[in-house]
Amino acid sequence: MIELDITYRLLGVYTLIHWFKWETVIKKMREGPMGSDFLENFEYLANEMIRLRKKDNKRIPVEFLHPTSTLREELT
Repeated sequence: MIELDITYRLLGVYTLIHWFKWETVIKKMREGPMGSDFLENFEYLANEMIRLRKKDNKRIPVEFLHPTSTLREELT
């Protein structure tokens, strides 16, 4: 277990940049032999970082979203 507030302050934007870059690939890999739970905790952490950035009225770095990201409509 990790403390979300500390993680947000230390790694929040970096978590989002990496999730935005790899989201499409990770979700595709879940369809194959990696299984539906592949990196689900990373996705959870990224979603929490988005939630906390919204709560703090901070900009979400949408320029790092993959062109086929499922988050594109939600965040832009």
